[in-house]
Amino acid sequence: MGGDDTLQPVQLITDSGCDVLGGGFDGTDVRVIPLPYSLDESERIDDPQYAPALDTFYDAIRRGARATTSQARVADCAHVFRTCADLSTPAVYITLSSGLSGTFEAALHARELVLAERPGAEIYVVDSLCVATGQALLVSGAARHLADGCSAQEAASWAEDNKLRVQHLLTVDSLEHLVRGGRIAPAAAVAGSILDVKPIITVSADGKLVPIKKTRGRTRALRTMADLAHDALAGQYKPQAFVGHARCESDASSLQGFLAEVAPECRITPTRIGLVIGAHTGPSAVMAAYWGHHRMN
Repeated sequence: MGGDDTLQPVQLITDSGCDVLGGGFDGTDVRVIPLPYSLDESERIDDPQYAPALDTFYDAIRRGARATTSQARVADCAHVFRTCADLSTPAVYITLSSGLSGTFEAALHARELVLAERPGAEIYVVDSLCVATGQALLVSGAARHLADGCSAQEAASWAEDNKLRVQHLLTVDSLEHLVRGGRIAPAAAVAGSILDVKPIITVSADGKLVPIKKTRGRTRALRTMADLAHDALAGQYKPQAFVGHARCESDASSLQGFLAEVAPECRITPTRIGLVIGAHTGPSAVMAAYWGHHRMN
């Protein structure tokens, strides 16, 4: 790890696939590249810092609007990289999982373009293989390492080495949006609705959403998520978890309470699930992300 006072400031970058943190990333300046999306075929740009837009998005989804998302634009990534290069500022971009988006590939293309123009630029691109709340946890860890004096290369290496330690648990109130995205079969969704089945979903080692368990009822799903997280959190010194929600703050508060029961020492940070993942899950999604063992498929 670094610690040399002569190290250059580093620009940490992520995208709007990353959850919104009310308090930011421990004082570290994190540049967020907005991802394009459409709502009922109206094209827009996601601004994760503008909360009313997120509320409007989820309200529209509840009314039946159709949402789709797109990968980061190469031009947008290149613009940020050029700005950093012109300031002689090393850049570390931690992208949304390549298992759900082409953003990582777009960022690599942008990096190649900028390095061809400015060969001395220092640009690192890390495929987080994380989503939403988990991506925020990884970015927060990288921000903390930079604040402690790490170089850009050290921070990027740390993120690469630790990204699969980020564990995700997610539940949704309705299966409709998972059916639209091909995550579950329509017949399973019909049966699930009748029986009040709530899936618990994780993120695989290749960064994809994968159902792992089914429960009956919302409260039981939230409690089961806390129980599943127990072993990882209980075995850590100063455990940490992020809990995100898609316009269902009371359910997120319930999950925080259940986590506090199984891991009283855990420091819990609330977040809001952005629309990039919300388009896949729909409103009323609740997600927990925490450090654990490396994910394996």
